[in-house]
Amino acid sequence: MERLVEDVKTQGDKIDGMRLKLALFAGGGAVVGALIGGLVAVLNAIPWDRLFPPT
Repeated sequence: MERLVEDVKTQGDKIDGMRLKLALFAGGGAVVGALIGGLVAVLNAIPWDRLFPPT
C-alpha cells in the first residue's frame, strides 16, 4: 500500500512539473506575441513617407 501511495505522489509531482512548464511556455508565447504586436503598431504609426520622401 505504501508503494502505491509513493508511486501516485511521484506521478503527481511529474504532472505538476509538466503543467508548470506548459504554463510558462504559454505565458512566454503570450508575452512574445504582445511585444511583436506592439512593435507592429509602432511601426505602422510612423509616417514613413515624411521621413523618407519619395524621389
